[in-house]
Amino acid sequence: MPSYESRPTKAERREAARARARALRAEQERRAQRQKVTRRALIAGGALVLVGGTTAGTLLVIDRKKKEKERRELRESQGLSLPKHVAQDGSWSVGAEGIGTVNEGARELKIIFDYACHFCANLDVAHAEEFSTLVAEKKITLVFQPAKILGQAWTDWCMTAVGLALDNEPDKVLAVHNALLESLARIYQTKDTTDYTLDGVVAVAKSAGLSASLADRIETEVNRETYRDWLEAGNKTFRSYNLDSTPKAFLDGKELKLDNSFFTNPQAFTEVLGAGRAVPAPRPGRPVPRPGRPARGPRTGPAARAPPRRLPATGGADRGWSRADRSVSAGAVRCVRLLPGGQETGRQPRGRRPETWPPVRPVVVTSGSSVAGPR
Repeated sequence: MPSYESRPTKAERREAARARARALRAEQERRAQRQKVTRRALIAGGALVLVGGTTAGTLLVIDRKKKEKERRELRESQGLSLPKHVAQDGSWSVGAEGIGTVNEGARELKIIFDYACHFCANLDVAHAEEFSTLVAEKKITLVFQPAKILGQAWTDWCMTAVGLALDNEPDKVLAVHNALLESLARIYQTKDTTDYTLDGVVAVAKSAGLSASLADRIETEVNRETYRDWLEAGNKTFRSYNLDSTPKAFLDGKELKLDNSFFTNPQAFTEVLGAGRAVPAPRPGRPVPRPGRPARGPRTGPAARAPPRRLPATGGADRGWSRADRSVSAGAVRCVRLLPGGQETGRQPRGRRPETWPPVRPVVVTSGSSVAGPR
């Protein structure tokens, strides 16, 4: 007779199924636990990397601020380090005897400008020869007051080139100054930015007569911020006049209204030397009437209690200013510093043009209005 194994009973089968279910649940719990541990480890590792990166970034910022503070304190303890022939306000004069001299008894003509302002460049191109004649005839002492209001690296490069000339070859200063402004005027006129670079400044300085050994130092001195004190002195003076645009011209302390005739008539300054076409000189903290606008009277009501609107301080490298609103008021031509925000454009790699370069064409002025140029 065949033998048959005894079959498990119903109770045994139920118990076996329960055992398999328990084993399956245990395996699932172990797998879930492993996944939880792995997930927590990854989160902890990511947090560690994030904290480490944030800490490193914070330390770098703190270290940079500490170095800037130490450098500022050192400069304050030693006094401003300015180029030769430059006054404490950042200006430099031109007399019949050369750079840093004055013509005794002559009238003083001060030009406030930014090397990156193309209106300033056009003004200089139109009157460079006239200025030289008036100085040689001892009719004026010419004073140049540079400032950096447009936040362009071009200003740093040009001031470094002129600073090297002031310190080492003062007889080449005026030629280098005029050549740099003439170069900017040509760049805007042709809308060709090929030479709007540090290399372009070096080439212009050499062509103007600055020795090759000095011109080749421009990049090094820019990176060292050798003439930062000069730039800060000019910016401080600009703010003390409560101005917001360039170019500006002052004859014996009184502002000349630079209408379009100054950009088309190469003898405009000669014609006004005795005519007294000027407005009262600005005083620190006091607004002055702008061309085409009436002077503001005393304010009353709630507005009188509000603090006056002030332009932000620009400091040495004009941090916080990335571009300029180029506009004109009726009868005036100027570059205006108005728009905050954006990254610093102070130092740029060699051969690169500032990223905020916006070539513009001349704007059309409508009576009684302010028209911004294209960007």
